[in-house]
Formats: sequence, C-alpha cells, structure tokens
Amino acid sequence: MSYLFEHCEALTSIDLYYFDTSSVTNMNYMFSHCDKIKFIDASSFNTTNVEKMQDLFSYNEKMITVDVSSFDTSNTKNMRALFYCCPSLKYVNLQNFDTSSTTTISHIFGHGLSLNFLNLKNFIISNDIDVSTFEETFVYIPNSAKYCLEDESTKTKLIGQTVSDCNDTCFQENMKFDMEENTCKESCNEEQYELNKECYNQNPDNNKIFYKDNDNIYKVCHYLCQSCSKSGNKTNHNCDICKNDYIFLNDSESIPQNCYKQCDYYYYFDENNNYFCSQSYICPINYNKLIEPKKKCIDDCKRDNEYIFDYNNHCISVCPENTKIYNEEKKCLDTCYSNQIEYKGMCYNNLPNDTYELFQNGNIFVNNNTNFNDLLNNILLSLYIPEIGKSLLIERPDETIYQITNTKNELELLKNKSNNINNISIIELAQCEMILKKQYNINENDSLIFIKNEYKTNKASDKKVNFEVYEPYNKTKLNLSFCDDTPINLYIPIELSQENKQIYEKMKEAGYDMFDINDPFYQDVCTPFDSANGTDILLSDRVDYIYNNDDTQCQPNCQFSQYSMESQYLSCSCSVSQDISNNNEKRDKFSAKKLYESFYDVLKYSNYDIIKCANIIGDIKTITTNIGSIMTISYFLCYLISLGFFIFSGITPLKN
Repeated sequence: MSYLFEHCEALTSIDLYYFDTSSVTNMNYMFSHCDKIKFIDASSFNTTNVEKMQDLFSYNEKMITVDVSSFDTSNTKNMRALFYCCPSLKYVNLQNFDTSSTTTISHIFGHGLSLNFLNLKNFIISNDIDVSTFEETFVYIPNSAKYCLEDESTKTKLIGQTVSDCNDTCFQENMKFDMEENTCKESCNEEQYELNKECYNQNPDNNKIFYKDNDNIYKVCHYLCQSCSKSGNKTNHNCDICKNDYIFLNDSESIPQNCYKQCDYYYYFDENNNYFCSQSYICPINYNKLIEPKKKCIDDCKRDNEYIFDYNNHCISVCPENTKIYNEEKKCLDTCYSNQIEYKGMCYNNLPNDTYELFQNGNIFVNNNTNFNDLLNNILLSLYIPEIGKSLLIERPDETIYQITNTKNELELLKNKSNNINNISIIELAQCEMILKKQYNINENDSLIFIKNEYKTNKASDKKVNFEVYEPYNKTKLNLSFCDDTPINLYIPIELSQENKQIYEKMKEAGYDMFDINDPFYQDVCTPFDSANGTDILLSDRVDYIYNNDDTQCQPNCQFSQYSMESQYLSCSCSVSQDISNNNEKRDKFSAKKLYESFYDVLKYSNYDIIKCANIIGDIKTITTNIGSIMTISYFLCYLISLGFFIFSGITPLKN
C-alpha cells in the first residue's frame, strides 16, 4: 500500500473503515503530500505486520489531527519522518506505539509542528538506535509542548528535554483537547464540535454529518449516515437515514441501524460478518447458496431464519412438490440417499435402537427395534392432559398408529370429523366414561386419558382398533370390564371405492342400505335388485359380494348404526371388549362374477325361492330378467306336459 494516496492534492476526506490491512508490510508515503486533507482517521487499520512507515503522513500542511490510536507497531522497523512537515498538526495520540523493534526513527516529528501534547508512553530506545538520531526526533517539538515517556532508560538518553509524567491529566485516555484554547479537558463545551477527541468552536469538517447529544455537544455520525441521533462506529453505524446508494437490510446477519451499499447483483456476509457485493449474477464459491427473494448469497441455508431448505443451491422456505425432505440437513432431495429410509416424503438416517424422534408436526416415528412398550410408558408418565383438539400420534413403519389423547379430544374430533387429517378412528366413550369415573372416584370435570391403536388403512375389514384407558392423575390403567354391558360408538373413516360408491348410490335410490346386514335387501327373497347385466342378484350373492367386500361392514360383534357420505365415517355400536379383526380372506367382487359355464351352474344360481313371491312372479320385468323365474315356469310347464303324457298314455307314475 506504499504511495497509495501520495500527491492526492485535491483529497479533502477519506474513509478507511473497511480497508483490510492485515497482510500489509509496507505503508511508506501512503498519505504523503495530501495538501487539503484536515483529518485522517486510521484507527481501523491493522498494522501488526507493517514493517515500513516512512513518510506515512508527511507534508500534509493542513492536517490538524490524525487518529492512529489502534496502531500496533511492535514489528515496525522504519518510522523515519512519519509526521514530517505537518505544521497544522496539534494533536496525535501515540500512547500505544511500541518502538522496541524500530531502528530508524529520525525526524519523526520534524519541522514546524504545532503539537501541544504528545503521549509517548511506550516509546523505547533500543540499542540499535543511534542516540543522536533519537534526539533529532524530539528537537522539532515546540518547547511549550508536553510529552510523556515511561521507559526510564529512554528518559536518560534525552539531553535537555522536558519529559512529563504520563499520569498527568492531559495524558489520560478519555481526555479531550480544546483546539481553540490549547488545553486538555474532560469534555467539550456546549455547542462545541467534538471530532477525534478534539473540541472545535466551528464545524471542522463539512464533509461529516454531526448530531447534538444530550449535553448539547455536536458529535460526528458514522460516515454512511445521512442523519443520526447517536455516534456510530465500524460495528454499529446507528444511522437514522442512510446516505445515497446505501440501504438498511432486513437480514438476520445485518445490524438494524447499519447502512449497506446497494449491490448491482447479490450481497453476502463473510465469516467476520463483513458485507460484500458479488461481481455478477453468480454467487462466490464459498457462499454459493442463493436466497433469490433477498438477492443474497450464503454459505449454508440453515443460517437463514426463513429460507432454511437447500434445493440445488437455492435456499427456499418450503420444499417443492414431489421432492423428499431431509430434515436433519434441511435439504430438499429428488430422491433419498441410498443409505437412508424414505418414509412419507421424508428422508431419515437409520435410527439407533431404543430411540425415537419427535418431528415438527408433533408426531413420533419409531423404528422396529425400539422397545415400544417402554417408549409408550415413558411418554404416558410424562404426559400432561393434551389440550382439547390436540393429541400425540405415534407411527411405526408397519403403518400401525398409536394415538394418546383424552375423551374431550374425541368429542372434538367427533364434532369435526371432516377435519380429521390423520384419518384415524374415533371412539365415543360417554357412557363408559361416566361409569369409570364413578368407580374410581374421578372428578366428573376431568378427562380420562386413553391410548388407542389401529392399523392405518381405509378398509374397514383391515381395521383393528384397541384402546386402554388411564386416570389423569397418576396415569393408572383402568379396568374396562366395568363397561362390558355398556355399548360404545366406533366411527371408522372409510373412503369408498368408485365401485362401492356406484353400488351405494344405486341401492340408496332403491331405498336400501348397503351397510346394514339386517336390511331387507339381504334378508328378503322378494326384494328385487338388478345387477349390472340386468339379472336379479341372489341373496347369497348380495351378502357375499356386496356386504362382505373390503370396506362396507361392521364386524360381527358390532352393530351397524349409519354411514355418512358427507364425513365418510362408518358408525358402529360395539362392546368395550370389541376387537375388529383383520380379515385376510380374498373375495371375488360382484362385478367380477364369471359367466355360467354349465347347466349345473344355471341350477346353482337359479332363485328357486322366487316361487314364494307369488304376487310378483307374473311381473313381466321379473320374468324376463330373473333366471330363477324363467327356470321355475319352465319346470312347471314340463311337469304339466309330462303329467298329461302319463295320463293320456295310461302309464301310472311310480309310487314310494
């Protein structure tokens, strides 16, 4: 960075806040001959590795003050003419300057200085510095000026110089210097301007924005502010309004009152929270995740509060449809990794034995190796009564679902069956609950807790619903045998297949209920109903192929109540000990009945009992559409013909 701003005669101000000088070794003549500049704030410089500072600020005739309070000069070897020929320089704080490694220091304050106070607390004359050269360093300081040194060996090497005590008030860190009165003070006066710990009666720098503090002292705003109400620094700008081309960011990494340059493309923060703009519509390699709505590049989507999912290096708030969610890494995947488990649109790593995971939706997914009874007991013992309308669901890979809830929740589900997004059965225990509360002296206003489990399916014939009931205080299991004579209502969610919907609607139009085994449709031979091919359906076929299909019947130990197409729930009245067993029997659908293959099949499927319905046997439709009717009439006619033949031929039929 040597000679960087040398001979910039028109330069009146400069902002150095974001200069990264951590690797710089040479600063020779960096600000030399900047004739119009009055103030240089280099307090943000990192000079740890700088070895050369010769003529760094030399020949700046109008420079009144320079802030080098943070300089680390422990490795600096050459400071020759550092402030040479700066006749307007009245104040500079060098208390942190360490000259233990410095070998060239002559004329550091050479010619025409106006200095009044100079803190040289850590100045040390090393054995490599010529004493006369060191004396030349101080010879140009005005006799009226005060400066202090602490190193005793350095003091003894000075001849004819007045050295002040560094404990003097003027050399304290928080002291201000009045540039008008040439005195030090603890605070500037009212209506004065404070800049770099100096006090002025007039605005010393028209390029800076000032505000008036509570003590009526004008103090400088951060250079990025158009206005402010308190002082700022590199970390906190404290702006009220940003200057042109700078904006406030609504970003988790930004500081609320900091101003940031408006980027042409994208912006990003590095690991030190420094702000940068990208050079194109491509994010830099170390910050290659793009948050499109914010025009921001980031190294990891999880660091954003809103757009947390990574999908093809784009940070999004919700994974696209048909992708899989890898929640652990907050990624959206087209397919799960080869070593992962895919379960309901989620990608999981193998779960260790005896563990479970609670996910965002409040459900628990467990692996097959988990000691499930222990898990259930642990959850139950730590369970508070769930809020009304909420329950805890536990799902296993075999599609078995457990629900921990309470009786009030069930009533709420019952009222809002159409909102049962988990598609599980509902048990109404109203009468049984009253019996149990009375038996166990439980307050009638308290809700019982119960655990129910079932195989998650839409088919009633595949349902297996069991439940246990616990009192709400110590979670003691209650004996359900007290409710053996008390019916409960079980509501099973069933979404009818398209075939069953058609049958249901056709039977409903005819006035029959396909769910009720006691309906005349299944019991009365004289109740007609046409099949798809126009023939009447035998009672046995109606039971076998319509009632006993995949999703229409209550189990034998439950009585059908009703089915609602609106809520799609089948209501059954059961005993407490009911167990809807899994029925794996394979049945042929009615629509898949085979054509008759032989005369024996015709006899087998003929509705002989139709003769009992004498009042409709002559009905033209019945005669033409029912094989049983045709066969019965045919047999009767044959019998009459045969009988007539025997009579007229004189042959007598055999008798027993």
